[in-house]
Amino acid sequence: MTNSPGFVDEINHNYHLLTNSPAKDTGIVIPGITDSYVGSAPDIGAYEYGGADWTAGHNFSNSPNPIYSKPSTPHMNLAVNGGFESGNLSSWTKTDAGNAVVVNDDHWGKPENTGMSRSQAYGVKLSGWVDGVAQTITGLQPNTNYVAAGWLRSPLGATAVFGVKNYGGTDVTAASSNSTWKFVKIPFKTGSVNTSATIYFKKKFSIIGEVYVDDAGLILD
Repeated sequence: MTNSPGFVDEINHNYHLLTNSPAKDTGIVIPGITDSYVGSAPDIGAYEYGGADWTAGHNFSNSPNPIYSKPSTPHMNLAVNGGFESGNLSSWTKTDAGNAVVVNDDHWGKPENTGMSRSQAYGVKLSGWVDGVAQTITGLQPNTNYVAAGWLRSPLGATAVFGVKNYGGTDVTAASSNSTWKFVKIPFKTGSVNTSATIYFKKKFSIIGEVYVDDAGLILD
């Protein structure tokens, strides 16, 4: 939102929405959080116009009895261990030369575009003539738009690639030979019967050095 959200009294911290607020009916449904909205869609912000306000604290006379289950929140990252912060390649498969290794190179305190990890502690090093890792993500919806993304770094100029395949369309890729970390993203649409896609990182044909990859994601567009 680029214009004023239309709060009742922002100066005095009253963030309820005015009748003509552009934040009304422009949010998205998040199961268990915004699905009890008033109007044609949830409002953006903490308060639903015309709805009941959140109550702080615990109601001891009417304690909640939640049913715990694995969340399936729209727009959450569907890639597992996408940042490799488990310290290993769990949920990923080595491809091509099979040289891929997780490297522990704590990024905290380093210049933004340096290091073998893009953020936090771990990244993946790909080396050899052609090398890579891949992950197949299941549970997608057919005929639906998604976006896959990842970070690439090539200190010595080899070509690093991020791609999506096996989703019901042609393979799509984005590449970089930058010595600094580069963010790449790939929009794609699943086929009419396809419920999975494979994301992958790859070092292309080159005897030059190694490439580093990190922070993969796949979300609903």
